[in-house]
Amino acid sequence: MNPSAVIYENGGTKLSLIDGKAMLLYNGEAYTFGCQPYEPMAVIYKDDAPMVYIHNAFDVDAACEAFLSDPKYLVNTITRHYHNAEHFCRLLTLAIDRDYDGQIDELEKEMFEQVRWENHEVFYKTDDIEFGRYGDEPEDESDPSEWDEDPDTDILEHPEYEILYVIIDGVKYVLRGNWMSLLSINIAGESGKKAIKTRIHQFNGIPEAYPGYWRRGELFSLVGGGIKYNTEIFCQILAYAVRTGKKDYNLREIEKAIGLRVA
Repeated sequence: MNPSAVIYENGGTKLSLIDGKAMLLYNGEAYTFGCQPYEPMAVIYKDDAPMVYIHNAFDVDAACEAFLSDPKYLVNTITRHYHNAEHFCRLLTLAIDRDYDGQIDELEKEMFEQVRWENHEVFYKTDDIEFGRYGDEPEDESDPSEWDEDPDTDILEHPEYEILYVIIDGVKYVLRGNWMSLLSINIAGESGKKAIKTRIHQFNGIPEAYPGYWRRGELFSLVGGGIKYNTEIFCQILAYAVRTGKKDYNLREIEKAIGLRVA
């Protein structure tokens, strides 16, 4: 094989272009690609049989030709995301792992969360609890200028770009806050209603907006008033909610249960 035809290679994964056709070697298996051009829909073949369908995606052969012509090329998808060669290849391998038949946006979301998890930051850790954030969005996912942080307040202009996680008794959860004073604790990797482990109502603030405070572990009040939390206290609240096992809580109920008092 001509080495110049290699688009991306890492361990047992190699994406190449041979005589104008893309080939992926992954976990000891060889895959080829087709395209239904009208969406376009990418189709992944194994032993000449279609096995994966990525809707509204790309033509893999054409994308590989573009990467070969320009190593800095980025694949632009309908979702307005841009993928370098590594992330493009990871989309393909993830689709294979999932026997995927669906839209490009859900596949991109899962791939980027995997990439961010590999670069996660730990804010707090004990024998049974770990709390932190997923790494920053990859540069080829979105424009970093859109999520600058205010250095004086540690409040993000766009907290939706942050993903906070907590591991309690060996199980990983992601935190989803909103402006309606509701914090959801969702099982990582799950989707829909089955992902919701528990919800905490009247949570005055969005935890994702305060990575600097969690990182430093200092006391502060979420969006004014009420009890001040530091990282340890916040983790106690999360652990109580998960371990006690109710589907819905009022925050005041948990504060009282773990012995907190309003300042």
